[in-house]
Amino acid sequence: MRTVLYVETGTGFGGSAQNLATRLQGLDRARFRPIVVAYHDGGAIRQIRALGVPIHIMPPVVPKVGGYLWLIQNWLRHEWPRTRRLIRLIRREHVDLVHTNNDLYSSVAPLWAAKLTGRPVICHLQLTRTPTALERRLGRWADRLVAVTRHAHDLYRRSWPAERLEVVYDAVQTNGLRIDGLPALRQDLGFPPAAPVVGLLARCVPGKGYEEFLRAAAIVRAHEPSARFLIVGNGPGGDQAHEAAMRRLADALGLTPCVAWGGWRNDTARILHLLSVVVQASSTFPEGLSRVLLEAMAYGRPVVATSLPTTCEAVVDGQTGLLARPGDPQALAEAIVAILKDRALAERLGGQGRARVAERFSVAAHAAQVMRLYDNVLNAI
Repeated sequence: MRTVLYVETGTGFGGSAQNLATRLQGLDRARFRPIVVAYHDGGAIRQIRALGVPIHIMPPVVPKVGGYLWLIQNWLRHEWPRTRRLIRLIRREHVDLVHTNNDLYSSVAPLWAAKLTGRPVICHLQLTRTPTALERRLGRWADRLVAVTRHAHDLYRRSWPAERLEVVYDAVQTNGLRIDGLPALRQDLGFPPAAPVVGLLARCVPGKGYEEFLRAAAIVRAHEPSARFLIVGNGPGGDQAHEAAMRRLADALGLTPCVAWGGWRNDTARILHLLSVVVQASSTFPEGLSRVLLEAMAYGRPVVATSLPTTCEAVVDGQTGLLARPGDPQALAEAIVAILKDRALAERLGGQGRARVAERFSVAAHAAQVMRLYDNVLNAI
């Protein structure tokens, strides 16, 4: 049996930690023994703990705010002590492989710890953007770099050799879920019993499409006055000032009576089952593979999303969802209205979306690919 140390540097609530929890559900425990180091004890980390996986909480990463001089100071003050703790853990637990789960900058300590102990390291990059000069250098320390979409892989090829890059699609686990209490949830959110509900589930940060969603909602209301709108997602890692600005925009658009702000919630499955349409409105945020979209499709919910290159690898326009131009509220609204007005279309999109997730984004397929990657890296030592 091989021991794998996973390092999750995010808030423990976001998609990266949720993806890690799903990955561990599919891991063959007869072959691989997982240990997790997390920098925050968020909801997904607690899910991992419930799986019986040992969790070690370490102090969070200090955000990057300066140049190389600041970086050296930060390294001496924060990263080197964290590296030493990781080295001790790697040696004590006889770790065979280190698997980081976030961006390269926040993974400096596990990268160094792996190299100083002679362990191979895999870096799982969740976002899609051009690496900085520093990240390009850090990436050289990795034995493999995992992209979550083909588009991200092609982007990373400009920075690292193709033979060290892998594409591993994320997965969602939906089997065995029992969804109940939807009437009570609808009542708690203040929605009438029969009103169609359109929802956006995303962290409240610029580029995630809050403004476009609200402006689209105002257009939708002109065609479907009974429609209600739900926004879920702000919490750890969110931008409180941006949320305040978006609430002011909703008020200016006359949407306050028909928009519910759900904050951060752990009952994503219930929320998705409540929604008539699930929207992903990101415009400039460097999305990886949207977990919300995959979950919505897995539950058979019709989705409307912006046509970012990464999104197009999950959603096939007109077959498993409808796509709209990024930053175009009118296009978003037209797609939403099309689904609200055509029940047959909604059912067709939902059914084909469910089939696509089962075919391409299953936990079994994801886990098998990850374990093959582990075998390849470990056998190359």
